[in-house]
Amino acid sequence: MIFFPTVYRLIPHSKSQDCSLCDLQMISSKEKFILYLPCSGHDNTGYWLFTSFFKKWNFHSNNLIVQRIDFFLGCFLWVWHWFTLGRHKKLCYGDNRVYAYGSKKAKRYFSKSNAHMRKRGLDFDGQKIGRFPRLLYGWNDFIPEKTGVSVAIKARVSIVVHLYYIDLWQEISNLLSGLEFSFDLYVTLVQGSISIQEEILQRFPDARIHVVDNYGRDIGPFLVLLETGQLDSYDYICKIHGKKSQRKNHPWWEGDLWRRWLFFDLLGAPGIALKIIDTFDRYKQIGMIGSRAYRYPNRYFGKKHSLGNNHASICSIASRMGIAFKDQNLDFFAGTMFWIRREALDPMILLELSKDCVPEAQIDNFDGGCEHAIERCFSLSVTRAGFNIGDVDCVLEESIDRTDPQISISTL
Repeated sequence: MIFFPTVYRLIPHSKSQDCSLCDLQMISSKEKFILYLPCSGHDNTGYWLFTSFFKKWNFHSNNLIVQRIDFFLGCFLWVWHWFTLGRHKKLCYGDNRVYAYGSKKAKRYFSKSNAHMRKRGLDFDGQKIGRFPRLLYGWNDFIPEKTGVSVAIKARVSIVVHLYYIDLWQEISNLLSGLEFSFDLYVTLVQGSISIQEEILQRFPDARIHVVDNYGRDIGPFLVLLETGQLDSYDYICKIHGKKSQRKNHPWWEGDLWRRWLFFDLLGAPGIALKIIDTFDRYKQIGMIGSRAYRYPNRYFGKKHSLGNNHASICSIASRMGIAFKDQNLDFFAGTMFWIRREALDPMILLELSKDCVPEAQIDNFDGGCEHAIERCFSLSVTRAGFNIGDVDCVLEESIDRTDPQISISTL
């Protein structure tokens, strides 16, 4: 409990306006905290940090300016914020408190960001978040350590990447560079991103690069590769893409977290990719494995929101696969990133759904398009082919004593 406060103003650097998060280390003789603060990107916004007058702190941050506030003004601010109600309007680090200041929009952003992270089980002021820096910062400046020994696998594996946002190539290439097994890399690009081809080949000289029309977002190009038989020789396929999900009225870094969480669960967590491959090898009934955190519907995202405006389209696709779709059958990996057994895609390949995809320019919403219905039907193809679906969680079920994530398997 703080009775006599020392108050600091935390001002984001101008360069941090393009960052997902700001961070601040605060160290005393007995305590150390790392503060993770959602950056709204709005001018004239920042944070108030309230600490005890009787504790001395040293601060370090690459993206925040720390200014100590006059004692009497600080007391006024402390009393003012004492009456601020709502768990999501503040962050708590021990006895220390952080509140946002600025426009109503900026403060709403702060509250909404905190609520989103708490709902996800990864509170900004919780114990868990600091153990997963890749979820916060990605792989732009980080290449996972390799033992130098390639692990021999019998299976033929392909990793398919759709790269619409070329600025994400560094993160994706660093992520893939940490894998210690052989795989074939397929990269699909649209006309506007072909400038990245040379850079891709510098990192992965054997990469198969395909320039495609901008149809169906990441799903259309993937279907084209499947329907033209280019992935027929592989046992297992990992599908990922440069997801940003810049949605109106949503914190713009939500897409960053979503993408990185999926990357981590599928490829980035230590040893997880090899474990998934081994699971496919040992359990022939498994056809698909994805991230448990984004397997919808779940307690974060109910059935109604998971279904969206796609019911009629899903029913149509399911019917063409010989499935009578019912709402209770809805089960998919949001974000359309997953590992999948090649044969599990046969029912979908036969439908030639790539022909149903429309140009990106004609898509003016984030739900109800053909690709959104198809996203929800990959799992139907898996079950139609006679396989089960598995999922993995390398984040929420991780603990100090449990570093080996378990893959759960659903039965038909």
